[in-house]
Amino acid sequence: MKTSLITILLFTLLTFASYSEAREEIRTLPLAVDMQKTAHIAAQKKVPIVLFMTASWCHFCHRLKENIIDPLLIHTNLADYAEFREVVQDKDGWHMKDFQGHLVDMPVFAKKLKATLTPTTLFFDPQGHEISERIIGLTLEEHYPFYLQQGINEGLKKLGNPKQLDINKLQFDE
Repeated sequence: MKTSLITILLFTLLTFASYSEAREEIRTLPLAVDMQKTAHIAAQKKVPIVLFMTASWCHFCHRLKENIIDPLLIHTNLADYAEFREVVQDKDGWHMKDFQGHLVDMPVFAKKLKATLTPTTLFFDPQGHEISERIIGLTLEEHYPFYLQQGINEGLKKLGNPKQLDINKLQFDE
């Protein structure tokens, strides 16, 4: 009887562990692990870099990713208009390379950018300069795509890219 309970308990723990690992692998919004590399890609494509400053405890950050960002990145061609990355600013010990190639913790990077409120969306050129107005917070989910579109379009224009995003006319995967 004791062996059966241990077996069931082990099976249950392993099942939940695999499920949680599988969920982590399905990361639609890539982590900002190397901003120099991201900047290089953005420069080649002549698109802005969109950084989402989030925190693991932030309910609005989860809503933003689950209800807006992930569906747009999964089901549309939004990624043709910008390079998207996430900085999780409450994870001490999560290292990343900044735009200059220096290894920093994500919380230090967020403080350096004065982006401590979450969620905050920032728009950068490949040199690491902010090129559009920040989106701070998530008030009405219905309005966020419009503000995202504005920030991306302003960035594209400043980078000399004639392409313009119309969030209502994005191509959806079939």
